[in-house]
Amino acid sequence: MPKKNDRRPRCAFCNKLLEKADPRVIPGLGPVGSECGNKLSGLDRVLDLILKLTARPDDQDAVRRVHRLWKLLWAVGLDARVQALPDGSKAVVMAGRNKKAELVVQSFEERRAEFEATLKRAA
Repeated sequence: MPKKNDRRPRCAFCNKLLEKADPRVIPGLGPVGSECGNKLSGLDRVLDLILKLTARPDDQDAVRRVHRLWKLLWAVGLDARVQALPDGSKAVVMAGRNKKAELVVQSFEERRAEFEATLKRAA
């Protein structure tokens, strides 16, 4: 049984103490244990794709897609921001979440089809 003042990090999803020293970190949610990481792998993959997208300022369609993805992330409960990069392009960056982790995952599952369709258009 863990001690009351145990300083090990806790899973952002289930709040259990994490056994690994280097847990899997899901953008916007935080560190998760291996069991929760497996459950959340779909969300993790989608966020990985979104956070790699950039839009050049001369491509207004791409800029609109980045803003649309930002709105979808916000609706799911993730505190995402559109950030201007040094080269003038725009990208989505993660700043945390605006809902509990369980609600973020539930919202994600409900909007998964929307995410997939938007990513296909953005690619």
